Amino acid sequence: MSEAARAADRTPPRAVLLDLDGTLLDSLGSVAEAMVETLGRHGHRVTRAEVLAVLGHSLPQVITDLTALPRDEALRVADDYRALYYDRYYRRAEPCPGAGALLAGLGAAAVPLALVTSRRERYAHFVLAHLGWTAHFPVVVGQDTAAAPKPDPAPVLHALAALGADAAGSAFVGDTNEDMAAARDAGVGMVVGLTHIRRPEELRASGATHLAAGLDAVGALLGLPLAVPGGAA
Repeated sequence: MSEAARAADRTPPRAVLLDLDGTLLDSLGSVAEAMVETLGRHGHRVTRAEVLAVLGHSLPQVITDLTALPRDEALRVADDYRALYYDRYYRRAEPCPGAGALLAGLGAAAVPLALVTSRRERYAHFVLAHLGWTAHFPVVVGQDTAAAPKPDPAPVLHALAALGADAAGSAFVGDTNEDMAAARDAGVGMVVGLTHIRRPEELRASGATHLAAGLDAVGALLGLPLAVPGGAA
């Protein structure tokens, strides 16, 4: 059976929860570069690859993973990182290929959406406004919104409750092991892992029920009509 036929047999989930960085927004490079610069200012030499390898946790935890700094010092460095990133780096990030088409398709299908991100909530709103995506997301859950950040299921459960959606009938789309674990432990029925950062076997082991190479494939998995050529944004 063709992918088009399989997509036609599916109905969209009751709700879809989406990660931001690396999922909808091609920001991981700028995030890593800003982190390398910030940590360098604090006397810690790390590489872009080392930063990318630990992204997915909350920002203070990423800093601790890279430097072994205690949490109070990591929090101070995180503040310096945010000041630098939102001053000089955030404009370098662009929507991932297919992001605009996916959001438009979910909107046309009237699927309720929530953003579940490891950014602080106010910064997530800032980025959504910059991208013109605010209207797509009635619910935004940041690392500081729920009782604990991903990989704890609390942010996912918070988003589901805010949408009034049941976990089993919903889907989560993300790109890190932490995304997969949070959605799995919240009982989400469809957990889609994007394979451009983490290896497929890692994502499966962390809770992915489906894998996708890009957002066009995610749209098909979610039961949306396949994008026409040139329809990705």
